[in-house]
Amino acid sequence: MSTKKSQDSIEALRKEMEKCRQAEIVLRESQERYNLAMAVTNDGLWDWNLLTDEVYFDPRYYTMAGYEPEEFPHKFDEFSNRVHPDDLEEVMTQAKAHLAGEIPVFDVEFRFQRKDGTWIWVRGRGKIVEKDEKGAPTRMVGTHSDIGPRKKAEKILRDSEERFKLAAKVASDIIYEWDIDSDKLSWFGNIDSALGFEKGEFPHTIEAWVKQIHPEDQVKLRKAVELHRTSVEPIFEEYRIKTKDGLWLQWVDRGVPILDDSGKPKRWVGVCIDITDRKRTEQKRLELERQIQHAQKLESLGILAGGIAHDFNNLLLGVLGNADLALSELPAESPIRKRIQHIETAALRATELTKQMLAYSGKGRYLVEELDMNEMIEEMSNLLEVVRYKNVEIKYDFSKELPAVKADVVQMHQVVMNLLTNASEAIGKYNGVVSISTGVMECDRECLNEIYLDKDLPEGPYVYIEVADTGCGMDEDTKSSIFDPFFTTKFAGRGLGMAAVLGIVRGHKGAIKIDSEVGKGTKIKVLFPAMDHTAASAEELMIEMGMEREWGGTVLMVDDEDTVLSVGKAMLEKLGLSVLTAEDGKIALKVFKEHKDEICCVVLDLTMPNMSGEETFRELRRLKSDVKVIMSSGYNEVEVVNRFSGKKLTGFIQKPYRRADLIKVLNKVMADGCC
Repeated sequence: MSTKKSQDSIEALRKEMEKCRQAEIVLRESQERYNLAMAVTNDGLWDWNLLTDEVYFDPRYYTMAGYEPEEFPHKFDEFSNRVHPDDLEEVMTQAKAHLAGEIPVFDVEFRFQRKDGTWIWVRGRGKIVEKDEKGAPTRMVGTHSDIGPRKKAEKILRDSEERFKLAAKVASDIIYEWDIDSDKLSWFGNIDSALGFEKGEFPHTIEAWVKQIHPEDQVKLRKAVELHRTSVEPIFEEYRIKTKDGLWLQWVDRGVPILDDSGKPKRWVGVCIDITDRKRTEQKRLELERQIQHAQKLESLGILAGGIAHDFNNLLLGVLGNADLALSELPAESPIRKRIQHIETAALRATELTKQMLAYSGKGRYLVEELDMNEMIEEMSNLLEVVRYKNVEIKYDFSKELPAVKADVVQMHQVVMNLLTNASEAIGKYNGVVSISTGVMECDRECLNEIYLDKDLPEGPYVYIEVADTGCGMDEDTKSSIFDPFFTTKFAGRGLGMAAVLGIVRGHKGAIKIDSEVGKGTKIKVLFPAMDHTAASAEELMIEMGMEREWGGTVLMVDDEDTVLSVGKAMLEKLGLSVLTAEDGKIALKVFKEHKDEICCVVLDLTMPNMSGEETFRELRRLKSDVKVIMSSGYNEVEVVNRFSGKKLTGFIQKPYRRADLIKVLNKVMADGCC
């Protein structure tokens, strides 16, 4: 029996030992797991005995703080001395609150000084694990985690956010964030001031924002919003948005998505850029380019028209001059006179066409005088009443104290008549009004750049005539072609029309401004430089004197057209003058050298091959400084006289001319002591 009891005791002891062994295994495994867990974390374990004030720190803590085990303090007071002074109060407050049972867990972040003197950020977490019989805490266990990397990342993020907010505040661009789930639209920067709202007043939902968009742009914006709820393609939209006071700004919207774990957009961030000024500048640039191209086209056509008119004038001079000479030699009762007069009439009509072509090129013949535009229009008002359509009413609005201009009154009549005719035709069969007004405006460079039709127009005061109608208006294509020769919107053209107006205005160093819209009528304003009374007037160079008479002396006639030489020579000889001829400038110089003592006057063509009239004139002056030269050209007198300003040009005669025209010029030359 005793043996059996002994065996039972041994068995019980063996089982107990087995349990202890298993418990030891479990404990060892638990310790290994703990050690492994601590090894792969940045946490340091501490165990604080509140009765002795001693603190146990595990090896991980030493490594984190840079100490060896025997160097590290094991008293709480010594440990607290290494807490940053700015953080110590918070640490002690949190610890006391937990020990007093006011907070369930001790949890605080603070800076701790390492052995090398540097500071690291740690997070201390702890909890009471033992109390005495009275409930007073006796032991507290916890961890300290190295949160330096997190703090650094937070600082980087915080600095980045500060920079972002500062950039958004000072930048002209508007930054936004759209949360798709909540449909909330967050704005950063000067969104309110940009659109004229009070701070925080601008809407923060997609729907409210879309309502600020121009009605014509809203459809595409709503489609874009729905598309980008699921699309990951970047946003690029251009639209107009309304300010609080009703103005429209042009914006460009660029955005990119922020995706969730499934790859779908959860938020959008982007920037809205105000391109209103850029658009205006671009529009001005394009308009200026269009004007320059248009001016270049007109200039090219003008050169072509002027060249044709020049050659045609030479031919007409042969026809008209020979007819004039024939009539002077035929008796009054001759039956041939009537036929020659018909030839002369036809040639004169042909000269009107060359005048229009020269007017278009800006080189027509102008008799410039000081002109009051108000008086001129008043004087031709009866004629305007006859020309207007019966269903059209003319209204006048004249500016008082209008400065005078230097202009050819006949050409100004043509300008007003053409503008009135076009305005009446634009009104058509319906009742309408044509308003003719005058005024003066100060034109700076920006103004001239918008309306100029010639280069280098001077800044200053310009007198204008404006003709406005209530007619059908013009589209952009019509406006771009209105000055083309023979362009018309009617079934059949009626001449050069506005092309001639353009040439007249350009020849007077003026400008044209056209405002027109389909269905809303047209305003055409022609501007001319206000007269400068300090400048020498052109009419002082244009004197008509005397009647036909016979002179003695020799005239050298220079022209590259045989017909002009033949007719001109005959006209001069009929006036009793001896005539030498030369078909170009080089021959003219040779002839002049041989006969310079007997030549009293030179009739010189302006436009010649090899050596131009201007070059020939210069060389003639070198051979004889007081040589008398009459320049001959199809271009207008003012242009030629201005070109030879200060060079002592004796006179000018415009082609085609008749004997009477030649006599007027010679009368002036004779008055100056020639021949």
